[in-house]
Amino acid sequence: MADDAFAVNLEEIVVQLRKLAVPMAIANIPDLALAPAIAQLGPRSIYERRIELFNEHVTATAARHGLTLVDLHAWSRGVLPARPELFSSDGFHPSALGYDVWAERMLAPAVALLRESVGASA
Repeated sequence: MADDAFAVNLEEIVVQLRKLAVPMAIANIPDLALAPAIAQLGPRSIYERRIELFNEHVTATAARHGLTLVDLHAWSRGVLPARPELFSSDGFHPSALGYDVWAERMLAPAVALLRESVGASA
């Protein structure tokens, strides 16, 4: 998917979700160029740049719509190289533990949004 198509699709999704008038968070894409399977496909730099382009769109969309941005990308660059157990046996997708760790990273921002929402309605 070209990054322009990604941007258009993301915008369309967010516009529809914003109609719900609820606080929202969005996560950017972890640095999947660090996945073990990517090493077999070619230079990681190709994948790093694509992920960075997609994340630029995520960041811009979050800013434009007032969404809380959860930065999984920066976090992943420091964590994934030392944690191969966060990948499934295919070397690309997250393992069950990987998904748990991502969810933990997203929990605090989600709880903050819920508290903000409850506080605003009280």
